[in-house]
Amino acid sequence: MVTRYLFLDGGCLRARLNDISHRYCEGPPFKINWWSLSAGYEKIFYYDALPARKPSQSDEDFEVERQEVEQLHAKLATFDRFRVNEGDTRYRKGRGLEQKKVDVMIAVDMMIHTIRRNMTAASLLAGDADFTPLLNALSNEGMFVTLIHPPKASKELLAAADARRPITVKQVYDWLDASFQARFGSFPIPSYADASHDGNCQHIWSDDLLGIEVWCHLIDNTIWASWPAPERSDRLNLKGRQLEEHSAHRV
Repeated sequence: MVTRYLFLDGGCLRARLNDISHRYCEGPPFKINWWSLSAGYEKIFYYDALPARKPSQSDEDFEVERQEVEQLHAKLATFDRFRVNEGDTRYRKGRGLEQKKVDVMIAVDMMIHTIRRNMTAASLLAGDADFTPLLNALSNEGMFVTLIHPPKASKELLAAADARRPITVKQVYDWLDASFQARFGSFPIPSYADASHDGNCQHIWSDDLLGIEVWCHLIDNTIWASWPAPERSDRLNLKGRQLEEHSAHRV
């Protein structure tokens, strides 16, 4: 029997959600369906830091942000299988906001559960290169670790994992609450050449390492494409549903 634990860096997940929300929906932050995200795991360990006030942030804005994070932590703590662990955040001039204690707590917990054999497979949702030594150590202990990562995770971190799952736009869509999925409109459902044609979209090309996905919508013949940032002049940055941007981004 496989026992799977998920260790989740809340700051990493929040940053990826905000990036996709801003890039594709131009609306408020997404609301996650936590049952969808946590499906298949016996335990979910959520790590996050309470926000620190930014130099340009008003008292009111800071209080709203802090309350939102506190309310989320309190909510998750009541869910079955979830454990919430809080660190703190500090603002450092020239480096911005930095989470403290979170990385250490994740490393300690993953190693303890590995050594005690409480789990047989671990998943880590994170993108910080500082986790590379941890993944190497877990591998040496015989633990199979899947890294769930943002598109621009370091090559060293990716190499240290046994399996990799990029946090793509489609993956985030699957994790969203139904009311927030509607904000995407007619989101493409990929159909691959080697699978039964049960979607509304033909997969054209993807690069899992970079998190790039390209589909052709079969109903309205539009192109869907997503990637973290333009890096070559021959890549088109196209938004879904309508071809609103056709120009290549040159660097």
